[in-house]
Amino acid sequence: MIYTVTLNPAVDYNITLPSLIIGEINRATSENFHFGGKGVNVSLMLTRLGVENVAAGFIAGFSGKAIEEDLKSNRVKTDFYKVEGTTRLNIKIKGDAETEINGAGPTVTLKDVSLLMDSICEKSPEYVCLCGSLPNSLPSDTYKHMVSRFTENGINCAVDTSGIALRHAVSASPFLIKPNLSELCYLAGTKLKTTADVQKAAQNLQKLGARNILISMGGYGAMFLDEKGKFYTQPAPKIKVVNTVGAGDSLLAGFLSRYILKDVRAAVKMGVAAGTATAQTDGLATYSQIMQIFNDKS
Repeated sequence: MIYTVTLNPAVDYNITLPSLIIGEINRATSENFHFGGKGVNVSLMLTRLGVENVAAGFIAGFSGKAIEEDLKSNRVKTDFYKVEGTTRLNIKIKGDAETEINGAGPTVTLKDVSLLMDSICEKSPEYVCLCGSLPNSLPSDTYKHMVSRFTENGINCAVDTSGIALRHAVSASPFLIKPNLSELCYLAGTKLKTTADVQKAAQNLQKLGARNILISMGGYGAMFLDEKGKFYTQPAPKIKVVNTVGAGDSLLAGFLSRYILKDVRAAVKMGVAAGTATAQTDGLATYSQIMQIFNDKS
């Protein structure tokens, strides 16, 4: 069983306008909602790939309820911990320029985190994916403590976050981290110009504690360093990119869907297939779109 944990989910309200005029009434030409968060996306993709999983984390208010209902309508099991307030509402306006207003979200306490971990540990999943940004109310080393707690309970932790939160998490020896190239550069403290630079940076992270490292390299595919020191690479097919939102989450889900079957080579290939399929889709890719890329022999 895989649990995904999204501590800071959000509902994105996407609005398209001819142009945005400050101080005036603006009328949208189109609008839609996206119920998201990195762990939410991973759960949706795992479900599409036929992998049993549970989406957990914190939700609050009507927007949190909407996320939970959307997941259930997509056949994803949920086990959210409810807190006071309102789950983040992010307004994304597309006019003559793009403008974003991101909500603050609810106040989540360390006690809330402890209760969430208690609940998950009682279920004893084999894997827990800690995904996305931290709520503003939590310290930057929260993921570090969560990795330590889950690891002590025999649970493999995958971490997909960025910045100082990821740096802290590495020191707790997570089973897996999934940085993209820019996040890897941040952790390395320098630009990475060659494949050898990327490999060295990954090896250094392993020395700092990360057991396995899956690097998302965008149009170049992915690289995986296993805990025995072996590298696996998988190039990505050339595509017309439609949308990059959720591509990294799809990569992680695709990877795990085959890694749990003890096939590392296929895991990296499936990760790239899922990430690529989502990148050329308006939304998360379907199973058939992913398998078309995965089975392509060209």
